[in-house]
Amino acid sequence: KVVRASRIFKRWERKLIVKIRYGTLRLVQFLIITLLVVHWLACLFYLIAEFEVGEAAETWTDQVFNFYQTSNFDMYIAAMYWAMMTVTTIGYGDIYPVTSLERGYVMVAMFIGAAIFAYVLGTICTVIAGFMVRSIEFQERMDKLHSYLR
Repeated sequence: KVVRASRIFKRWERKLIVKIRYGTLRLVQFLIITLLVVHWLACLFYLIAEFEVGEAAETWTDQVFNFYQTSNFDMYIAAMYWAMMTVTTIGYGDIYPVTSLERGYVMVAMFIGAAIFAYVLGTICTVIAGFMVRSIEFQERMDKLHSYLR
């Protein structure tokens, strides 16, 4: 499915590159990839909690259940919230791992989140710098003119 999704992205990219600036297309692409990674991290976080319901006395889901009457959708939103906070390195700490398996998964998720965050942030900076090519060229010309006038 991942390979098929990458083919679909490439097909869309070829069609949209004519209509949309490449930098804008890259930003949208990174947004979609980030949301997809957050979705996977959230689903695994919830799956681990469901796997441990009978074995552990308490899991991270008990934190949410204690405060709200929750449905599966509410639990998915809570897991997405946790994953987004982890990937963006904000980490409020209101939803946290309780069991050892959850802690182990969270360590891996933090590493994945930090890698994704750094990669996306670096690429966004490169794309934004690409948007300002004319401004940079103008500034370089002005610097050359200024040094020539000295």
